[in-house]
Amino acid sequence: MTDSTTMSRMEADCRQWDGNAEHRTGTDGDSLTSQWLADEIRLTGVMPTIDEFPFQRLSLKECAVVAADKRAEGIPLFDSLPTNSNLPRPLCSLNQPTNNAIAVGEFSSHGADEATRKVVEARRNDALAGLVAVSTAPHPGISLLNADSFEKPFGIPVLQVASDSREWLFDAAESKTEGRLTISWERIACTASNVRATIPGSDPALAPVVIMTPKSAWWTCTAERIGGIVLWLEAIRKYAEQRTRRTLIFTANTGHELGHIGSKYFLTHNEALIQGAYVWVHLGANFVALNSSIRVQASHEKFLELAKQYFKPEGEVPVGRRPGGEAREIYDANGRYLSVLGSNRLFHHPADRLEKNVDLRRLVCLQDRFLQMLDELLAV
Repeated sequence: MTDSTTMSRMEADCRQWDGNAEHRTGTDGDSLTSQWLADEIRLTGVMPTIDEFPFQRLSLKECAVVAADKRAEGIPLFDSLPTNSNLPRPLCSLNQPTNNAIAVGEFSSHGADEATRKVVEARRNDALAGLVAVSTAPHPGISLLNADSFEKPFGIPVLQVASDSREWLFDAAESKTEGRLTISWERIACTASNVRATIPGSDPALAPVVIMTPKSAWWTCTAERIGGIVLWLEAIRKYAEQRTRRTLIFTANTGHELGHIGSKYFLTHNEALIQGAYVWVHLGANFVALNSSIRVQASHEKFLELAKQYFKPEGEVPVGRRPGGEAREIYDANGRYLSVLGSNRLFHHPADRLEKNVDLRRLVCLQDRFLQMLDELLAV
């Protein structure tokens, strides 16, 4: 059972994350997160490593659509292309696309509905001059889509805008009103960083266990990320004092929102671990969000059953199906993994903050269960 000192420490971790409003890859906020995690690891007596690598960060300039004397500023898809012209073009509905027009559709950051599928497919329609995607989030602000092809951008220019522009944009599309779409940015050379730590086991002949979690996000995204961050830290704190037979390797990776580039960097520099680890434990998104529906996924039935026993999920991804989150890179390379994720009513939304959207009771409960699960996993 979690004691009051541990509970206070976990809540302090939540507030530390939530107090940093900027978690995008390559930003000052992302760098501060790496420093904070490394400082927390040092307090346990374990030596952390911050792995920095070159990165080209997008710095947005003008990103807006104008029509019918109204203007909506937005954020482009980070794996689309900028506009090469802002000449007037008629707007049109994505349901009835017109050549050389700016289509207007809508999307959800959850990405599973028909409207979002149409937006994703329309990106490859080069007969369109561009696409404006209106967020369906019922709150002010934009729930952004991840940029899985950040390293290889493609398609027509796409601007994501908030739901409060929906009415006039759809009216303009219906009446074929002329408008202008402008998406411009510059690439800023910087560094991005992962954080890793190793706790040696007593039997080096045994395959290690890797525990990984993402450490970047579009906004603050507290409920999205903090479950993984806190459980990751608590595992380091526990096993720094309670050594096990298997070596434990911890990695917190940047680039989640940009095609998992931090995770891919780690895998590139640790290829032998992909299949050499006994199991990769992936602490994914959203499982401590308010009213989150937890699901688990694993490479083998024995790991899936273990995850179900301790996380008590509402759903599961069948063994053999490609998983979500960073576990998919392990799946693609035929590694062994166990993974937990959840749902989030404020997914990828700026309103996903500690006071509004984090279930601290669930976090405490899952921390207990997670560490019990690791004890069982490490006893094999």
